[in-house]
Amino acid sequence: MRPLLLLITFLCLTIALPASAQKWDQLSSEQQQVLKNFKGQWSQFNEDKQAKLALGAERWIKMDNNQRQKVSAKYEKWRQLSPEKRQQLQENFKSFKKMPKQQQAEVKKSYEQFNSLPPEQRKALRQEFKQSQEKLRQQQKLQRQKQQKQMRQNKTKNRPAKR
Repeated sequence: MRPLLLLITFLCLTIALPASAQKWDQLSSEQQQVLKNFKGQWSQFNEDKQAKLALGAERWIKMDNNQRQKVSAKYEKWRQLSPEKRQQLQENFKSFKKMPKQQQAEVKKSYEQFNSLPPEQRKALRQEFKQSQEKLRQQQKLQRQKQQKQMRQNKTKNRPAKR
């Protein structure tokens, strides 16, 4: 049951809700069943956390078994990520949410197009992307080195001559 609770918490992290405190007794019996391990702590949670958990439970209740299995698999994959990778993904998600809706739609479309490609082609594109990123990092490193060298030369030129 604990993985289910963690899963619901994970589902809730991805949505922003207006705060509205709820007493445990105000939850539906289905929500209470899903969130039963939180019953003793419920009154200690802030309004945001209560609302997120209640919505996550509601979403879970509305899912069919196939959807629940998919979400559970995604959550398991999430749990296995390093804390650094999770943090990076959370930051990426926040950046995505700050984008205008049009740009979000374009990103989603590109993502779907990428995922519709055969696995070999996706792998090749990922490798190509990694190589281009490495090349860019090397170029940036060389540019910084040139700038530092230029700054040292300028300092040397601007020093008063020793007498």
